[in-house]
Amino acid sequence: MAGASDIFVVDGPSCAGERLLSYEHYRGSPRREAFFSRMKWAIDLIRGLHGSILNLSRANESRAARVYYVPSFFSLLIALSDEESLRCLVRASAAITSSSLYWRNLGYDHFYVHGMEYPVVSDFDFAWAKPQQRDEAKLWMVRAFYASTRNMAILTTGELSQGPGSWALAGNLYNSRRVVNVPFTLHEGCENYVQEPRNIRLSFVGSVQARNHERLLFLRAAILEHGGAIGSGATVVKTSKLQLRAWVQVDKAEPLNHTQRLLLQAKRWWLHHLYRRSELCVVAPGDAPALGQRLSDVLTAGCIPVVLLGPGTQPVLPLQGAIPWEDFAVFVRLGDDVTSARWALRRLWAMSQKELSRRRERLLFWRPHLASSFGAKCSRDLKPTLAELAVGEVLQAQAIWRRQLPFGSLEMNSSACHRGGQPLEGLEPRCRLLKEMLPVWG
Repeated sequence: MAGASDIFVVDGPSCAGERLLSYEHYRGSPRREAFFSRMKWAIDLIRGLHGSILNLSRANESRAARVYYVPSFFSLLIALSDEESLRCLVRASAAITSSSLYWRNLGYDHFYVHGMEYPVVSDFDFAWAKPQQRDEAKLWMVRAFYASTRNMAILTTGELSQGPGSWALAGNLYNSRRVVNVPFTLHEGCENYVQEPRNIRLSFVGSVQARNHERLLFLRAAILEHGGAIGSGATVVKTSKLQLRAWVQVDKAEPLNHTQRLLLQAKRWWLHHLYRRSELCVVAPGDAPALGQRLSDVLTAGCIPVVLLGPGTQPVLPLQGAIPWEDFAVFVRLGDDVTSARWALRRLWAMSQKELSRRRERLLFWRPHLASSFGAKCSRDLKPTLAELAVGEVLQAQAIWRRQLPFGSLEMNSSACHRGGQPLEGLEPRCRLLKEMLPVWG
């Protein structure tokens, strides 16, 4: 967890700062107003994290800090992708990476709020929510930015290429740990709601495509358990044990189209009502590996998340190093075939009410610590906050890169060069060069 005076806030160009979080920046341009409307979830998340980080105790001098926060919102500039935004991206990254503070440790001790999934794709128009042709000039500007800041830690809702279990378990590699996953926007109202009867044991709503192994296997197992058939379009199951509504595209390679997404968004009120009536709610990777907004929606409703895992994969959850997800979430390994998936479903239906109540109690305890916004009735004394947990994860990553051996890349840290005052055997030439590159190594 972040301690007192761990953080120093680095100045950056105003074009990349807080004005990107205000509607006024987008006003007057149809495309920018459309962007603000569609990307408000990301802007709200970034604003909440940014404000929480600024509320943490900060170092007065840069040399006294352990980690350096860059309050520039690069992901929004990349997603906007117009000339003004990309020019600002270049200016902002140049300002940061040219500073002596950045170069003394090659940016390993810096972090920024990315917010949306990392990296931002360049073949999608976020304003109009449709695919677009790649512009090579713009693409190279974005690639140059990611290359120049690749050592910085980032707070993001997920990485687009999280990969199999070996990736998730490679905690000794800084390159995998520099991505700190945070939850999608989660609002904690602290209201004393009247609990609706939870008369549904398990629920799932979402799209199912051929590449979604976990969702497809779960759907097939559920259909075999409760009857019905999988066809193109909506598949619906309604029983006391299972409420399932899936939009199936098993024979198509393209993602769910925009019209279908709008229909799902329009039904969010119904979705929240369903989750509040459910004991267990299925969450599984969709178009991207991140669990996404669905996980936050489930937590908000007080429904116990059921995380579906395919063969050889590990869960990648928000703040996984700080939050004991195993205390309240249920992890279900579906196996390679429908038979094993059916047995997994039966174990869910066999869970005792005592076990469900225990897990929900732990969920309600940890939920405020994952929230990025709060209602008026919430206590201001909550500790640790989402920002404290996220910065604590960044600090853990710092501990990792300080101990990596500098094989394979001169950009690895030089801690191996200082063991007992002498470099390790065979590393003398490399250590001499590293000392020149890192003259004020901390």
